[in-house]
Amino acid sequence: ILVLALVLGTWQYLGIKSPPRPGSCAVLQEKYCSKGELVEWENPYGEIKKFIAFQLPPGVTIFSPFNGMQESAGGARSLINPDATITTLRNSNDPHYNPKDFVINISGDIELQHTLQRTVRKGEGIAKVGNRGVKMLGEYNVLFSFNQQGVPSEELYKKLFPYLFPQK
Repeated sequence: ILVLALVLGTWQYLGIKSPPRPGSCAVLQEKYCSKGELVEWENPYGEIKKFIAFQLPPGVTIFSPFNGMQESAGGARSLINPDATITTLRNSNDPHYNPKDFVINISGDIELQHTLQRTVRKGEGIAKVGNRGVKMLGEYNVLFSFNQQGVPSEELYKKLFPYLFPQK
């Protein structure tokens, strides 16, 4: 009971109404999952990057979809908008990067709960959408990108945002 009370208390403190449900996109509350769009952007080096882009209201919680490590980007700047905040999730508890890890990069108008490298649990709130007015690729304020060994992971895109990839 004590653990349940602590979890519910943490959710309430973070303003979370309910954690993501199994089978949902797992990184946002269910009502926001279908609001993303798959977008592409060509960086200054001529590489095409894919993102799931959202225009979300301030205060929306972003969750970790798996147990692993969260790292803030420190002084790194987004090539899309230098005012954006960046954080990275890896599906490994090893503090050292492993190229086999799935990696999720989240950038935009986000407020991080913690700014140091740390272990996170599946379903844990890791950030909230901010209210600084930071925009990415037009009117979007939050971007997600996924890769494994530096290659975009279509599998992870489809697993976390099933609404954007209808079954054929």
